[in-house]
Amino acid sequence: MDTKSTIMRNILLLFLFSFTFVSCDPMSSHRTYVNNTTQNDIKVYVYSTHKLDPSLKPHDSLLVKNKTREQLFNFTERSNAKIYTNPKDSIVAQVMGDNTLKVVLDLNNESNYSSSGSKRIIECTVTIRDSDIVPK
Repeated sequence: MDTKSTIMRNILLLFLFSFTFVSCDPMSSHRTYVNNTTQNDIKVYVYSTHKLDPSLKPHDSLLVKNKTREQLFNFTERSNAKIYTNPKDSIVAQVMGDNTLKVVLDLNNESNYSSSGSKRIIECTVTIRDSDIVPK
């Protein structure tokens, strides 16, 4: 093989190796779920602030029907870039259809969440149980 062919082969190998390395860059995914094991439907409100308006305002909401699990947040990070689907400042849960009941579980307290997953996919789940719903 001549020198020119060897150089071209090495450049091609370097390009393929670099492409493979970049395309296999590990990406982490962090997901947060609300698991509703109660007999009631629960509405979860996410409140956040904006730099132009520091007051807490509803940003998003999620209906979690009884005996179901719904995804509240999902963000992915690649290298140093983070993409959040929902930035949060405060999370509040309310019982739907019954104004005499309230959810006492603090969804802002990280100790109320259980986590599982691997190095690349982390899932955090907060479970709302019947014991977390009390009369107002």
